[in-house]
Amino acid sequence: MNDGKGDATVSEPLSTRAMFAGNHLRWMVDRPNRFFRTHVVEPERYDPSNHGRIFNDVLTQLISPAPVLIDGLGTAPPQSIEPEPFDLVTFPEAFVPAEVLLDVLGNLNRAGPIGCIHVGLRPSDDPQQHLFTHQQALDLITKIGQISDEVAADIAPLVKWISSQRGNFHFNLGCLFTVDADGNVRVCVHPKVVRSKFECSPLPERHLEEADFLTLVSLLPVDKNILTVTLQPLICSDVLSLSRDRGGPAPIAAVNSEAACFGDSPPDHIDVVSAVTCTPQAEVVREGHAYRAWHQEFQRSFVNAASDGGYFRHHFAVFVLSNFRMLPKTSPGGLSGVFVPTAPPTSTRFHDAVIVSLYGRPNQDCRGNNRWSTPEDGSSPDWSSRGFVAALDPYAGPREAVVRIFACNIQPLPRHDTPWSRTRTGGLARCEVSVGMDSGDRLAFVPWSNDRAD
Repeated sequence: MNDGKGDATVSEPLSTRAMFAGNHLRWMVDRPNRFFRTHVVEPERYDPSNHGRIFNDVLTQLISPAPVLIDGLGTAPPQSIEPEPFDLVTFPEAFVPAEVLLDVLGNLNRAGPIGCIHVGLRPSDDPQQHLFTHQQALDLITKIGQISDEVAADIAPLVKWISSQRGNFHFNLGCLFTVDADGNVRVCVHPKVVRSKFECSPLPERHLEEADFLTLVSLLPVDKNILTVTLQPLICSDVLSLSRDRGGPAPIAAVNSEAACFGDSPPDHIDVVSAVTCTPQAEVVREGHAYRAWHQEFQRSFVNAASDGGYFRHHFAVFVLSNFRMLPKTSPGGLSGVFVPTAPPTSTRFHDAVIVSLYGRPNQDCRGNNRWSTPEDGSSPDWSSRGFVAALDPYAGPREAVVRIFACNIQPLPRHDTPWSRTRTGGLARCEVSVGMDSGDRLAFVPWSNDRAD
């Protein structure tokens, strides 16, 4: 419009506006191995009043484990435990209150270089509200940015994006953070892009505003003989191919079709999709035995990422997913674990507390359609499989456990392997399960024994 007092203001045509804003972070890390060590954390139930304690105790166990007595009588001094390096720890969605996160980030530089920690955020431990108001979101990322110049630079694109949003919007946030090779805390905060059916509400404070903001984090090892790894942190329904209010694709497809939002040099490969989730799972009872399976929309996303031509950056991506074992109102959850887009060797036997579902078809059904295996197919089905999910068995283990942790080496990451390898492990190695038991002031973590004989 020209009012005769100056130059006309020309609006950018809607058709040429970028569909997404993007933030591609590059962190220098001290990765000592070619395999990728991941921990999936599954709390027993959704209980926000207890989330902060679980978060602190799990991180303490992984970063600075308590000394152990050399003998049971306590006559010898405690023996310190050297923490084992990890690359990624994933917690559920809407998990840690903002103040607990700020406290952890403020003290994290004392730990020295560590792997990445991915967790869903909530404004407080109020069980009725997991969404952030516009002001709460802005306050949180402003406080995070005050940690250091490096962190301020990490979150600057999100600060700009949040500042441009309407003041009556509500957001779901996640956070991926680490201490890099130089001992600097690094932080990525990312908003949820795809609303779940539980976040559509007549009440404004419970209605999620979908973000048009994409996030990637590339880990650049100091040792140049170790390959880079690019992570895509997502929140639950972000994994799914669902329609969005603002139009455009969901995050996995968008990273491929809208890569220009990451600048001139977006990464060519996504190696790990880390998803914080809070999602009910299908529960089936057959012949008196119950089992759960990942929701079909998640299963479809796993298959699409590995096979659909439009997901070319994700063809070798591993999915790491954390969930609550039980959700509010006693809804079944669980199945926290890993999807790997390669076939496990037929000789592979997993931990007793880990269940495996294959994607493929029985060898005797060479003309049948691919599908996901179920317990009816047996524990070691004779299948031609293209990929598999290994997850915590929701029905195994002590019910008094407060939290369960599934740890494994993704060895090697699919993009880092050759199909001619003679030492293929099926993608996962050294699978271990531990449980956190209530022992007063702090959870006590013990290995979950693997008693089944070969």
